[in-house]
Amino acid sequence: MSAHLITDLSDAYRASDHSVGSLGKQLAALDTKALPVPTTIIIPQEALTAILEESQLVHELRSLYHNKSQHDDLARYHLREHVVDSIENVPLPTWFTEELLDAYHRYLHRGFIKIQHGSIESKMDVSRFEHIQGDANLVESLRAFWAKMVEHELIKHASIQTNNLAPSAIIVQAQTQAEASGIAYTVHPESGMRQHFFIQAIWGCPDPELMEQQADTYTVDNRTNSVIMRSVGTQARYYRRKQDSLETIPIPAELQNKPILNDELCAELSRILLRLKRQNLHHVEVSWELTPTGYEITSYKPYHTEPSKKNQKTYSTQTKILVTGGNPYKTKLDPLHLADGIGVLRSEYTYFSFGMHPLAAIKGKQRE
Repeated sequence: MSAHLITDLSDAYRASDHSVGSLGKQLAALDTKALPVPTTIIIPQEALTAILEESQLVHELRSLYHNKSQHDDLARYHLREHVVDSIENVPLPTWFTEELLDAYHRYLHRGFIKIQHGSIESKMDVSRFEHIQGDANLVESLRAFWAKMVEHELIKHASIQTNNLAPSAIIVQAQTQAEASGIAYTVHPESGMRQHFFIQAIWGCPDPELMEQQADTYTVDNRTNSVIMRSVGTQARYYRRKQDSLETIPIPAELQNKPILNDELCAELSRILLRLKRQNLHHVEVSWELTPTGYEITSYKPYHTEPSKKNQKTYSTQTKILVTGGNPYKTKLDPLHLADGIGVLRSEYTYFSFGMHPLAAIKGKQRE
């Protein structure tokens, strides 16, 4: 496999898992089924290895490692810090930077991007590598991400080898100014009905807090693509991308209580979910964004409606285990069978669903 970047996901589909990572293969599989995915550039593992070899960095770090005491915790810590700093400042060859920036301009139009680990199984926190824009910002963020990835590997492994200095492919993915975003399930998470898709939606870019508290919810019958249940949240603000962060935008009062997705948009997303469901042997949880050009599937992962036998084991402790309760929708999703009860019941989630302040409801004689 060439060390060149991959800008066509059909090339990633033909490449090895080792080269493009499991996330690269997943995106390529979606692309071959004509499912909508964001524009993606893959930096294969071979490209990172080529940069290490060309800079002689891998040989220098191996030599340094062998000259240090591996039984001294402080020495190992300082060595890891040195390795991470070396990766963050590695000289990127001209062939690489020219190809990267050309792809950024040509395919991503110098827009917002996020950088991801090539492995779906990675537990590395990549939240700070989103909303990146601009040539210099891209190159600097790429180095920082690579260094973070190496640090994550060195904590797990003692030795310094090429495979933990270039542990995986790096995925560079376009981010748009989403009109709406959300999560969808190919099986209803509460009822377990396989004929029902469940969709959560908020205005603007993804945000966990807004999704938890103020999302619209839609139940769609996947046999007819018709909405059979709709619950509208009350969202007063949404998030819009700006360089390296999100900015808060107020929502006009006349839109705050209106459904985010109409029947046609729900049906369109349902058709995408149905194709995704047919591609997999299991149900999936799907993250999506609605852009000016239509839906994009930003990620998906397996979803199981019932806890596994492993998770059903209960434990007896002297201290009671309690959970925090809030969103009524979550009551059947949380592992309450592992807890002794509810410790805190947060009422603000219910208040959000009123569409008015609780005092206004009481004064308006709407106490029920």
